[in-house]
Amino acid sequence: MEGKKGRKTIHWPSISAEPDTALGASYPPPPGAPRGERCPPPRPTVEDGSLVGVGLGLLPAEAEAAEVACFLADEIVAAGDVPQWQFAFLLAQRLQGLDSALATFDLDDEAFRDAVEDFWARLVDLGGVEDPPDPEDETEWANFLDDEHLVFVDAWTKVRVPGGGNALQAACRQAEFAPITVRRPGRVGTRYVVFLSLAFHLQNYTGDRDILLPIYPIAKWLGCTPQTVSAFTSLAVRHGLLIPVNRDWTHPAAAGRHASPKRKAKTWKFNLRSDAYSPPQ
Repeated sequence: MEGKKGRKTIHWPSISAEPDTALGASYPPPPGAPRGERCPPPRPTVEDGSLVGVGLGLLPAEAEAAEVACFLADEIVAAGDVPQWQFAFLLAQRLQGLDSALATFDLDDEAFRDAVEDFWARLVDLGGVEDPPDPEDETEWANFLDDEHLVFVDAWTKVRVPGGGNALQAACRQAEFAPITVRRPGRVGTRYVVFLSLAFHLQNYTGDRDILLPIYPIAKWLGCTPQTVSAFTSLAVRHGLLIPVNRDWTHPAAAGRHASPKRKAKTWKFNLRSDAYSPPQ
């Protein structure tokens, strides 16, 4: 089965590629059914070279690639002087910095198609593309994304230094060496303070523009779970330190992979005027 137009599906041995079957549409089974039919089969993924059954069945690095791609689009637009012919290479370089990205791409070069589409959708939305296609014209938009994905696949093989440098990495370093002070009664935890410090420095780097706080890279950096980072963002909003600009983004995996050219990543502003913190001394 194909989710998106032109998206390649890997047919794993003895496991249906149809999402409804793979998730056990006929579950629970009728009474007396053989034991092997009583549980829905696992969705496949690849981790460290072996098949394992997990949740949504995304390939390694695929889940976090969309956020990283949108973050890069913001950086490019903020810089204002990056030639458009370099965009695909920069995206390939950035995504190769993710854990298991090289193995994921080798397995299926379509794995990062969603990230590529999110990247260009955000660039178009921010006015960062010369002579952009019309997202309302489905044919024009689809042809544009197909072309850019092919350019991305070609650029992938030309990367020599995976990852590259970026504002998020710089803000992480600043957060470690120059943390803010959180003015709240009781213990708030070191990781929460470092997370807020990251947001503070990131806002200073981007000026008045919205910031992205990609959950997976931040969780890896802090040494905690993505759920913890998500909780940090919610608490920061309650504490008046983060202002949500757009909280309507849903990862394509959770939305059935029905991508929309108008989908935006979650964006925030750090409330520099808040009296709930003090800047680094």
